[in-house]
Amino acid sequence: MTVQQNAFNKKSLVAIALAIVLIFVQFSYFPKVTSAATNLALGKAITASGHADVYVETNTNDGNQATYWESTNNAFPQWVRVDLGTANSVNQVVLKLPTGWGTRTETLSVMGSTNDSTYTTLAASATYTFNSAGSNTVTINFTGTSVRYVKLNVTANSAWPAAQLSEFEVYGTPISAAIPGKVEAESYAAMSGIQTESTSDTGAGLNVGWTDTGDWMDYAVNVQSAGTYTVGFRVASGSTGSQLQLKNAAGTVLTTVTVPNTAGWQSWTTVNANVSLAAGSQTLRVYVSNTGFNLNWLNFTTGTTPTPTATPTPTATPTATPTPTATATPTATPTPTTTPTPTSTPTPTPTGTPPPGSNLALNKPIVASS
Repeated sequence: MTVQQNAFNKKSLVAIALAIVLIFVQFSYFPKVTSAATNLALGKAITASGHADVYVETNTNDGNQATYWESTNNAFPQWVRVDLGTANSVNQVVLKLPTGWGTRTETLSVMGSTNDSTYTTLAASATYTFNSAGSNTVTINFTGTSVRYVKLNVTANSAWPAAQLSEFEVYGTPISAAIPGKVEAESYAAMSGIQTESTSDTGAGLNVGWTDTGDWMDYAVNVQSAGTYTVGFRVASGSTGSQLQLKNAAGTVLTTVTVPNTAGWQSWTTVNANVSLAAGSQTLRVYVSNTGFNLNWLNFTTGTTPTPTATPTPTATPTATPTPTATATPTATPTPTTTPTPTSTPTPTPTGTPPPGSNLALNKPIVASS
């Protein structure tokens, strides 16, 4: 009896030891997959082979599991592709269907590319089950690969003759942009509230738009050396009073920039500001402190942009007031002497001839000796 118990105990110990070894080997052989905490595909530019009715491909990265993309019916294979804006080391894709839908399978592969022309296989074609009891979610892990574009090729759907997805999420580690250097606005590692669109600015590509107060974008950067940098914000706006802030990971405001009204959402200008940055890998956040602008890129250069010295308003040279030439006092025009009205000489009344016998000396001039 004792011998049998010892034998049993030895077998049990061996079995337990083998189980431990197997578990250890399993975890050693299948390395743990680590993913970024944020969905790198959220809000990024997305295209597809086609869509049915109103079920457009932009529903797959809007963050809403209730909306979905449905490809053109009866036309497999179908595809959907997301542009991450810049190269990222991706190692996981999470696919979702609306939670109320019944269980189904879809056959698909995951492809990656740096230039949207040559693609490599990240996860080979396989059939995945979307289980209504498991939130209709499928997670696909693969070896981390640096890509900018991630594409799903769908070849079958057990419930409908088309590809169907409500969320196409991509996870991994954002590759830090080097500073000094240019950071494309659409290459954010995380964001809140914004959308992207095609830009007519030089170089084409995408710009960030639909900015509202409180929206933000986070960028993974690697500052080559600590110091003061000039950062140029490539902006366009049809509003007056728009404003953005650049913050560090601690939330400290590094600079505040007023975005001018450029008289159009695709009329671009560059606004410069000076910022002090620590060396090393870090996250910078563009924060919308007052709504209403588009952003195409940020460009960091060494040194500062001097604050322009205001050009003084020239003092006007007074025009000398000419000394007036004295106006000669005009010689008074003499008042003409009135020509006296000639005194009329009275016509003497003729003395009548005295009648005969009168005194001739009466009243005549008379003189005497004394």
